[in-house]
Amino acid sequence: MLKKNSPMTRFGFVISNKIDKRATRRNALKRRLRAMARQSIDKVLIGFDIIVIVREQYPFPYDSSVMATDFQKGLEGLKVLK
Repeated sequence: MLKKNSPMTRFGFVISNKIDKRATRRNALKRRLRAMARQSIDKVLIGFDIIVIVREQYPFPYDSSVMATDFQKGLEGLKVLK
């Protein structure tokens, strides 16, 4: 979901129990996604609310390079990159 009326860009993350029943692994995914959002915040246009919904399972232990590629593709698909 995108909403363009805020002076800053915000990210939200949703990971369902269907992805993994264990809260520790869901939280680990969120931590990795937050780190990716922090790294790419300078490349994203200002004023968007971006909600990231994880719809596929990533094998544990999580490979950050695969997740980063998917995250970048998602941002490119939304056309919110500068």
